[in-house]
Amino acid sequence: MTFNELIDGLAARFSIDGLAADGGILSLQIDGLSVTIVEGGDDAFVVTGFVCDPPAENGELFANMLLDATIGLMDARSAALARNPASRAYVLVERISANLDLDAFCAALETFVNTLEDSRRIAVDFRPAMAAAREKLKESEWTAGAGSVVGGIMQV
Repeated sequence: MTFNELIDGLAARFSIDGLAADGGILSLQIDGLSVTIVEGGDDAFVVTGFVCDPPAENGELFANMLLDATIGLMDARSAALARNPASRAYVLVERISANLDLDAFCAALETFVNTLEDSRRIAVDFRPAMAAAREKLKESEWTAGAGSVVGGIMQV
């Protein structure tokens, strides 16, 4: 399927009047999420969706969490969590074969959107989880009294 065939097929299937690529990028709103599709060579389309902006604190920990999650995406399919070098935002990127028919492409796109929703939910939960962990650490530091063991060292 060519890029133009994909655009025409999506427009017909979902009754989207005037659907067109702008500068070789097809932008869609799916379940309230912005998704872009571009040609990725002769055999694939590259689908990208915004996950989140980088957190103000614990950026390295957050990036490592995303890297850990990417291994599972790469095991199952050609998807990865990445950071856009221009905007610094985190995105989900997947190559979807251009050799699929429209039904199979739409199924793959639905899987992408579901993964994007999950990734966004995890990213939103990261900040409160880090704040809770920080508070718990502060509490354990305050409650450690004489004779208690903290980090393998006995308080005296």
